[in-house]
Amino acid sequence: MAEQTVTTATGEVLEYSPAISLDRRYIPGKESRAYILAHSFKSFNLGSYTSYFTYNVLNVDLEYMAKVTMIAGIWDIINDILIATIVDRTRTRWGKFKPYIVGFMIPCFFGNMAYWLLPVIFNGTTPDDPRKLIFYTILYVFRETMGTFLSAGATGVLATITPNPNERTKLITSSNFLDSIWGSAPEIATGVIVDLCTRDILGWSVSTALIGMAVFCTVIPFFFQARSYILYHERVMQSTKKPSIIDGIKSIINNRPMMMITLSNFLSAFTISGYASIYYVDVLNMASLKTIVGIPGSPISYLSYAFVPWFRRKFSTKALWFIQHGVPQLLWILVFLIGVGNYDNLYVMVPLLMIQEMVFCFFYALKKIIPTEIFNEAMDYCEWKNGYRTEAMTSVATGFATKLVATVTASVGAAVLKLINYQQGSTVQTDKTKFYIFCLFTIVPVVTGALGYIPMLFYNLTGEKRDQMYADLMERRSAAAREATQTKEN
Repeated sequence: MAEQTVTTATGEVLEYSPAISLDRRYIPGKESRAYILAHSFKSFNLGSYTSYFTYNVLNVDLEYMAKVTMIAGIWDIINDILIATIVDRTRTRWGKFKPYIVGFMIPCFFGNMAYWLLPVIFNGTTPDDPRKLIFYTILYVFRETMGTFLSAGATGVLATITPNPNERTKLITSSNFLDSIWGSAPEIATGVIVDLCTRDILGWSVSTALIGMAVFCTVIPFFFQARSYILYHERVMQSTKKPSIIDGIKSIINNRPMMMITLSNFLSAFTISGYASIYYVDVLNMASLKTIVGIPGSPISYLSYAFVPWFRRKFSTKALWFIQHGVPQLLWILVFLIGVGNYDNLYVMVPLLMIQEMVFCFFYALKKIIPTEIFNEAMDYCEWKNGYRTEAMTSVATGFATKLVATVTASVGAAVLKLINYQQGSTVQTDKTKFYIFCLFTIVPVVTGALGYIPMLFYNLTGEKRDQMYADLMERRSAAAREATQTKEN
């Protein structure tokens, strides 16, 4: 077949084989729909009420929780490298990742169910009950280990499901658009239900309501994800060489784009956050206010997907990364400055947070799409530079430093509540504690996460370099496909 050409963003005309084409659709409709549906449920959870569940419903001593989080986090960091090496060296008839996402999805499902049902299993026990603490510790380690196998496999799905970056972007956009429609529904419903429970309208306890919602949010996505994992096929060929641990580490060290992403994730992991639900419940005394605040911005978040093509034409991926990260942070600074003397005043904070949410939602689609897209770009760079792919090790590397810091900050999260004299399980907090919760909700995440911007200033996979990379990759993959076809025919 004749060679075809593609004009890059810089105007250069490059030739490539039609075996791998930027215009071709590689994923059949059934598999594509399954993927989009499965990933559209990634935000289908309790959202900000997860931390409220952890601190108030789980009923595990905060000090012990901090210690377990630290110990299990260290174990998670150690097993990450071993598991990543195993995954990257896997070569089966089903592919590199499918054995792990299919094999570990059920253990992870039951582990998550056990976590949400822990308050039921140990109903009536004290926060420091030895049986509960032992079970909690074992379950925590189990979920971390099984989750690492599943995560290593799931990370490679998007990188290998299609060799066409344009088709990959469409998958990300479609799944995120649907996620924006129903992904926040459980959090909204939870806020309303919590308010009805606290006012004794439903006749349920807040704990019962949260446990029920958590189980529901675990079961529903599981069925869609299981179907997607079973239908999934890998279409980006892996090299016959099985990379060693040294090869995996080398592929990260000489991958400057991925190094910048890794360093950014590492520094961003110092962010102390996750106090939204506590602010709405314990300071403004109305959980559903979080839903009310988001109503004006909701239609804007859907419309934001229509602006993505315009943003992509006007700005590089690197510039869009800064836009989708920086704008929300600037908004939170304004919320803090205006709300300092009005942090518990509904008439000031509700309109202020509504405005913040509306502006934020204009960049919602970018925030959902760009981080995934920039990671996959850097993963393609690994193949371009090294001749092989190390999705699992790369995923571990980008998450390694993050987990190291997150292990500490997660422990700090519980310790901070202790420090500000937060009364666990109580509906009454002191004014001083309420102000500290307001700071934890608004300005603290901005300040503690600011260093994450510095490495991305040196991200250099843009413009002509990115165009050349994909032109070269298309030619290599075409040659590999032709060679495989000839070998099969012979």
